[in-house]
Amino acid sequence: MKRTLSSAICTLVSVPSHVMLPKHEEAPSTLQRPLSAMGEACSRMDLTTIYQILVITHYKDDEETIKESQIRNASSYLLKKHRV
Repeated sequence: MKRTLSSAICTLVSVPSHVMLPKHEEAPSTLQRPLSAMGEACSRMDLTTIYQILVITHYKDDEETIKESQIRNASSYLLKKHRV
């Protein structure tokens, strides 16, 4: 008896994929280093601890941005005041 393409496909469809696919061996786990205090705080989304770490380490990257923002706000205030 000759099998048609449709009957062959129907037979394949009825076989679960885990039977047709070869078993995958577990990939060897890569060694992970422990997270830093900042990494731990970030993974927990603990904003209080993140802030404390930034203060303790004297993080100053935002100072320039804050100064620029203050200058812009003061400039726009003065411009509005003098337009009236």
